[in-house]
Amino acid sequence: MKEGTKIVPDLAESIPKPTNGGKTWTFTLRKGIKFSNGKALTGDDVKATFERLFKIGDSPNAGTWYNVIRGADVCIKTPKTCDLSSGITVNGNKVTFKLTTADPEWLDKLSVPFAYILPAGTPAKNVEHPAAGHRPVHVGRVRAEQADQARAQPLLQGVVAGCPAPRATPTSSSRSSASRSRPR
Repeated sequence: MKEGTKIVPDLAESIPKPTNGGKTWTFTLRKGIKFSNGKALTGDDVKATFERLFKIGDSPNAGTWYNVIRGADVCIKTPKTCDLSSGITVNGNKVTFKLTTADPEWLDKLSVPFAYILPAGTPAKNVEHPAAGHRPVHVGRVRAEQADQARAQPLLQGVVAGCPAPRATPTSSSRSSASRSRPR
């Protein structure tokens, strides 16, 4: 695979191997990631983010990209009451996606901006992208040309329109920062 085109874990510790014929994916979230409002990232934030995509009602991607999540068919019909409990389960820092059918593009769909994880409770309406104050950010210094790249994060980083996802890396003086966060 060409360098810069490989999907890599970001909020997840690693890319899991699917089970159940490609219909079940269990991600382990990295510890120590916080949103810019100081709230720690949890599996409930991941589940709420995907439910929010359906609840918005006019999200062009919920029905076409994430309709393979169990329960999504009901969410498409009644978006305001979307409940993906049968398709996304949370157990501590593990988040399991249960799909109705194997989707060879599932990892790609988790690596695009539509899948940026927001805190549970983010209003189910179109907001500034990403929602101001609701994004995991790097704590510490980053090089100036990379500062605007420390933004909301999907579970995975990948390729969008053939371009590798941007990365922000801490400077050597900030690598020992006591607060753990994933710069991307």
